[in-house]
This record gives sequence, C-alpha cells and structure tokens, in this order.
Amino acid sequence: MDSVMNPLAERYVKLVLAVGEHDDGYVDAYYGPEAWREEVRAEQLPLDSAARMYLNGEISADSAARWLNTYALMEPERARQRVRFFDTYRSYVINYNWGRDLVREFVEREGGTANAPERRWAVFSELLSSPRLPSDLAGERAAGE
Repeated sequence: MDSVMNPLAERYVKLVLAVGEHDDGYVDAYYGPEAWREEVRAEQLPLDSAARMYLNGEISADSAARWLNTYALMEPERARQRVRFFDTYRSYVINYNWGRDLVREFVEREGGTANAPERRWAVFSELLSSPRLPSDLAGERAAGE
C-alpha cells in the first residue's frame, strides 16, 4: 500500500506547497523535506489552468499532460486523453467548469446546501425547468467581476 500511496502523498504535498507560493497563509507549517519546498519554488508555477495555458499556446501538449498528471493528479494516459479533449473542444472545457461552479453557487445561495438535500434538489429542478442566462445565476459574483 505504501508503494502506491507514497508517490500520491508526495504529489499532494508538492501541490499544496505550490499553492502556498501564491498565498502566504495557505501553508501554516511544513516539516517535510526541504528539497521538496525548493523544487516547488524553482518551478514557479503560475495560477493559470486545467486548459488555458495550452489553449493560449504557452505550453505544449506534452507539458499540459505533465501538468495534469502532476497537479490534477491524473494518470498519464488520462492526462493525454484530456489534452486531446482540449484539442477537440477548445475552450468548451473552461466554460463547462465555470458553468458548473455558477450552478453550484446559485443552488447553495438559494439554500440548497449539503445540510438541506431536499432544498438542493428543489432549487436544481426549478433551475432546469426555467430558461436562465449565466448572468442570472451569477448573483453577487457578477457584481464583483
């Protein structure tokens, strides 16, 4: 079990350290190997994504697959498959994720939280049965953007 979990745990810790490079308060204590922290600092990973860097031509398909493997914790073949999806559907994948987030935030704002599953389904059902624009779902998010 350790032979499977150790590499995953190492990748997860490095991912957390990478996020911490962009948010000083994200990692409050780290007691792991200093080499891991230095490796993450040397990489200087940008906050841009899942697809954006690849679609902008900033990284190659191989680099995008490695990024997905390392930071989205996808298996190598799954990461290559995802990059092929980017090639086929382009920015659709970005809009899909943004839309999913908009719907989730809307449902939760309307009281459909994990603690109120009946309300969650009622709000979601109502949403599906009425035409809406993304701006209708954005609520406060749209005002702040």
